[in-house]
Amino acid sequence: MRIVRDNVPVGALLHNWQRLTFPNAGPIVNVEAVEGRFYFHAARTDVFDRQITALSDLAYSAEESSALLRHPTIT
Repeated sequence: MRIVRDNVPVGALLHNWQRLTFPNAGPIVNVEAVEGRFYFHAARTDVFDRQITALSDLAYSAEESSALLRHPTIT
């Protein structure tokens, strides 16, 4: 888990979504919406791959995120 920094606009977080990978198949993205779920298969997951990269650039490192979870008053 990584924590996204405060006061950073993040368009990737409009809906809950998960990118799933499997050993013998391409990735699938599960998007949860108010009235159901949508599944995107390998050919349509590139937009989510870009969002993962953008979030990774905006988030604290794994070590920093872990420290914040252990001591939430550290900024």
